[in-house]
Amino acid sequence: MRKKAELRVRNIANHYGWFKHKYGDVRYCIHCHMPLPKSENAPDFYIAPIGTWVEAKNNDSTGTWKCGEIMEGGARKNQREFLDKNGGWLFIELADGNAPKNADAYLVPWASWKTDIEPILNENDMKSIRRLTTYNKDGMVRRPGADFLLEAYQLKWESKTGWIIPGKHTFWKVYRSKLKEQLIFVNQEIANG
Repeated sequence: MRKKAELRVRNIANHYGWFKHKYGDVRYCIHCHMPLPKSENAPDFYIAPIGTWVEAKNNDSTGTWKCGEIMEGGARKNQREFLDKNGGWLFIELADGNAPKNADAYLVPWASWKTDIEPILNENDMKSIRRLTTYNKDGMVRRPGADFLLEAYQLKWESKTGWIIPGKHTFWKVYRSKLKEQLIFVNQEIANG
């Protein structure tokens, strides 16, 4: 059976609940029989015992991210259902100019988005988010921005890399917890022989 080994690798990854990505096979020129320059050279699979889903979002030309698309009843119903089932993160970059001075980025756990952020958006009848909070003439919040809503999830700018996840970010706590769970699983597999 052709491609039987690939099926077996998929089955192993599925059995353990690991992330997998199948790379395309190398394609050869029909004339010279050499690998085509744009064909894949990587091995067939990349599998990862610890992985996470990240949905990347950014603002449009008006400086606004239309977050209503992923909220309850929004156009991204299937994506929302996927994140509800599998968990993950929202990477959100909002800018009114060039980073780092006129931009901010956030990495928000999906569960926190639903329980902490969406209720505030719904309360304020907001279907979009801007980078900065706006205030009325009395200094009261008129419309909360990402700087207010997402402050706990802010990323840090590093000149050589771009956005990085700071050490105090909840991402690292969640990742450490998943690593510990995986280590327990690995030790049990080893013990079971």
